[in-house]
This record gives sequence, C-alpha cells and structure tokens, in this order.
Amino acid sequence: MDVLPILLVEDNNADAEALHRVVKMLRLPLEIKRCTTGACALDYLHLRGKHSEKAEAPRPAFILLDYHLPDMSGDEVLEAIKREERLKSIPVIAFSGATDPRNVQSMYQEGASSFVPKPRDADALQHTAEKMMAYWLALVLLPEEKTP
Repeated sequence: MDVLPILLVEDNNADAEALHRVVKMLRLPLEIKRCTTGACALDYLHLRGKHSEKAEAPRPAFILLDYHLPDMSGDEVLEAIKREERLKSIPVIAFSGATDPRNVQSMYQEGASSFVPKPRDADALQHTAEKMMAYWLALVLLPEEKTP
C-alpha cells in the first residue's frame, strides 16, 4: 500500500502526538500533515500561502477534524470543505471531545463522514485511534482525486 497523506486539524499538541505515536507504533502507511487552525486547513486544501506547493500539501485521503479550534469551529471548516466541488469527496472524520449533541448534529449536517468521540485517557485514545485507523485503512474504499 502506498503512503497516504491525512490531514489532522488539531490544536492540542498532546492529542496530535498521541496520533503520531499510534501511526508509528502500528507502522501504518500514513503521512500525517497537521494544521492547528481552521484557516491553516483551508489554506492547505486550497494550496495557498505556505501550503502552495502540491508536493508539500498533497490531497489527503481523509481529514481528522477537531471541533474546537482557535479561529473557527469544526463545523465551519467542514462547511467550507463540503461546498467545494473539488474537496467534497474527501471523507472528514470529526475526532473531537466536543460531544454535545448539538455539535455532533452540526458536524453531520455539514457532511461529516463520522463523528468519533476523542477520549481523554491516553490508553483509551490510543485504542480509539487504532480502531479508527483500521476502519479507514482496511475496510473503507477511499475516493481518488478527480483529475480534470
């Protein structure tokens, strides 16, 4: 299997590092590209600013999106992604501790492929990340980028 880029939109360093550890430990064929803000994620997806080089910002196989970001909410980021024809086929997994039913409903209304509650405990986070990656890498057929 080729190495797949995934876009992690997460402002919490500890959570991002935990996901990096899981990928490394399981030897998953993933390259995690990280943004800590919604604006950074949109720049990455639109190849703008510091992400203007396609080699540095490859189209992600899927996006892991936290709900609480410093500049905008996850559902706002998701809405911006899903209104773009070129981007809307990318699966977006809400991976967040913001499990208020209104947040969950909003993410699904904006087009989230799934909502995975992010555990606070390090062992539970690792276990959840392992299951999530197994599902998205072993069971799901991911869309390919449409070429014009």
